[in-house]
Amino acid sequence: MFTRQTLLDQLAVLRLSAFREALEEQFASPQYDELPFEERLALLVQHECTRREDNRMRRRIRQARFPQTAWTQDLDFSPERNLSRSLVLQLAQGDWIRRALNLVITGPTGAGKSFLACAPSPGWLSCEFFGG
Repeated sequence: MFTRQTLLDQLAVLRLSAFREALEEQFASPQYDELPFEERLALLVQHECTRREDNRMRRRIRQARFPQTAWTQDLDFSPERNLSRSLVLQLAQGDWIRRALNLVITGPTGAGKSFLACAPSPGWLSCEFFGG
């Protein structure tokens, strides 16, 4: 007989902790009972993949030893800073890294150059340059 606890224990052995947490949540919530098997499984796999990507991003940011904590979504695009939102969002996609191009950030004091340089985005972190 295969029990829920056996399944949860095996997920722990396989180091699928996020999958296990999501499965425990599904067991505890009757709202998942009506979903087809494939949809429930997809939710579990998606939860595990998201957790792993988040962990990879945190590890890469820690390894980069940025002098400050910054995120592209926290950039101040006020008019006095004269930052082009469309250009910053385009750069955040990381295509310039995949194409092996360099990036030089210039501007006056207080424009946010250091913040921008320390603000990784998902597009940058998933590039092969960072081992993704």
